[in-house]
Amino acid sequence: MLTNITKGGMLLFWLIFLYSFINPFAQPYQMIVFWFGILLIVVHLLEFVVYRKKLDKFNAGGSKGFIQTMLFGFLYWLPIFRNK
Repeated sequence: MLTNITKGGMLLFWLIFLYSFINPFAQPYQMIVFWFGILLIVVHLLEFVVYRKKLDKFNAGGSKGFIQTMLFGFLYWLPIFRNK
């Protein structure tokens, strides 16, 4: 349940991140949202690279695994590892 709530918060952040390109926020909020989004993209990409072999081992990788890792990070792959 907590994982689903946190995933909802991540989706909300990504919507805010995308919205900030259409209608920029006042400073310094625009820069905070922008750099936090860039940081999350880099961290989630590194997570995918590190855990790709483990995800494929559980047959949970592929494009779906990449997209979910980029959106949710460890919130996607942690339950997979707990169940196996």
